[in-house]
Amino acid sequence: TGDVVLKGSSEGDWNVFEEETKALRDRAINILSVLGSHDKDDGGQAAFFHHFAALKAFPVLEKNGWYSLRYGDAYFLMLDSQEKYAEGDPQGIWLRDQLEHVPEGTDFLIVVLHQPIVTHPSGETLPSPCPGGKPTRGGHKVTPAEEQFKQQLEAWAKAHPRPRILVLSGHNHNYERYVANGMTYVVTAGGGATPYGIQRDPK
Repeated sequence: TGDVVLKGSSEGDWNVFEEETKALRDRAINILSVLGSHDKDDGGQAAFFHHFAALKAFPVLEKNGWYSLRYGDAYFLMLDSQEKYAEGDPQGIWLRDQLEHVPEGTDFLIVVLHQPIVTHPSGETLPSPCPGGKPTRGGHKVTPAEEQFKQQLEAWAKAHPRPRILVLSGHNHNYERYVANGMTYVVTAGGGATPYGIQRDPK
């Protein structure tokens, strides 16, 4: 769900990633990701996709950070949260076309993006759980454009009841899981950073 490294333009950060994922690559396990805000820092997008063997077949990713793929009975829509989803924008046009042409026989539609479209961070300043760590105040609040995208997905789900829809996101440093209108939303960004607080009884 993005933020694979701290700084996308840092070769040192990518060396750590390569070392930590070597065991997976040695077993021919594909690693797929979407762009996060840190990955894109200082022009990191061009280098990002070269570090994922399964994505080298998509040269367009050096320019556009979104793509789709079929895996068994699941169809993945991999989005770029740093770009707009609006219908008239390039990613929005592509997304609308993808939703209109979800392959026959798809049982699971999995949408992956960095910034969550359902999340309830507390926004409180919290002490770090790590000795000597800095206090944290987080995190991302859903924007009107992201809420509109959520409504677009829910409308599609209502018109297409067969595929189960799972939305995976990151960015907010915590784990959250919600089920709403037949769709499951998961925020999974608990690794590598101090966790944000969560509203335990979200409205």
